[in-house]
Amino acid sequence: KNNLIKEGPYEAFFTEKNELNVLGHKRNQIEEAEVLSANRYQYQGHLIKIRTEAGKEILVTSEHKVAVQRFGRIFYKEAQKLTRFDKVVALNIN
Repeated sequence: KNNLIKEGPYEAFFTEKNELNVLGHKRNQIEEAEVLSANRYQYQGHLIKIRTEAGKEILVTSEHKVAVQRFGRIFYKEAQKLTRFDKVVALNIN
């Protein structure tokens, strides 16, 4: 089954049912969410490395929105606007 869509430098694909899950949030609660599709494109810019207190790392584009917790609420902030005081939402699995 071909789930890939290509338009110029942009690519998107749809995942199979129950193929991939990530953290999501609903009603200010963190929960598992199914990934329905993903995309990629050529990026001309800086990547930002985010490192959590637990030592986990991820590379994202500067405009990628990251879940941050503040005053008991979850909101999204562009990676380029994060500060060392922001509490990035992440699972602590050893």
